[in-house]
Amino acid sequence: PTGWGRRITASIIGTLSAMMGVGGGSFGGMVMTLCGRPIHQAVATSSGFGLAIGAAASFGYVIFGLGKTGVPPLTLGYVNVPAAIIMGLLTAWTAPYGARLAHRLDRKMLRRAFAVYLLVTAALVVIKALV
Repeated sequence: PTGWGRRITASIIGTLSAMMGVGGGSFGGMVMTLCGRPIHQAVATSSGFGLAIGAAASFGYVIFGLGKTGVPPLTLGYVNVPAAIIMGLLTAWTAPYGARLAHRLDRKMLRRAFAVYLLVTAALVVIKALV
């Protein structure tokens, strides 16, 4: 999409990703492939969404969680700082391996792997909603 369609789509992707606690690639990759982008481009571009969505979501969780009691030590709002640092370091360390693997896979295999990922993510969301 372009113009307002892009803005609205991006807002929906960011909001849903933050609410569900999934990376922007889950929704971003799906939307980009539905809009006709090649799977390798969709996966690569949508993986970058994670940084923007994660930063905005983290900022929101810090702001809305300020002053809350009963949170673990070293927590800023609803964000546990040591856990955020560890997740950031592990993500930075493993991202090049994932990118290399995605580029080695042919288009058909990557589409299937992405579809399985989306199905597993959706199933986990449904299970959490029912439990």
